[in-house]
Amino acid sequence: MAEVKTRKVIHMVRRGGISKTKAWAIRLLAAALSLLVCAFVIVGITGQNPVAVYAGIISGAVGSGRRAWVTIREMVTLLVIAVGLTPAFKMKFWNLGGERRRRDSCGHDLSGACSAGLAALYHHSDRVGAVRYALGSASGVFQGAL
Repeated sequence: MAEVKTRKVIHMVRRGGISKTKAWAIRLLAAALSLLVCAFVIVGITGQNPVAVYAGIISGAVGSGRRAWVTIREMVTLLVIAVGLTPAFKMKFWNLGGERRRRDSCGHDLSGACSAGLAALYHHSDRVGAVRYALGSASGVFQGAL
């Protein structure tokens, strides 16, 4: 069989001779352009004032002590996940269990998640949420194993 050579679509190289001022100017320009592009998308989809939408996002994230606490809690969770994934990515271990390339992969993770969600949602009980959690977990594990 002939070996097929693939060409990289995007090739990124770190620039060595750029000043810190210019590097920060590029970062700030990129952030400003992203806010501008998102403003056009906001106006195009919702027709609302983008500044009011951005203010609502900031208010929702850190508008009170409770909101700031929830934002920090969620941020720490995502950072812990990122720190856990970093060694796997450094070792070029990319398979995280959601691969859909092969024909025999039937989406076990998705079917397990749907089963767990439906079991927890439609289980009518006056008991504490622990029963729903246990039933949803058992259902998800069973369905994912099928």
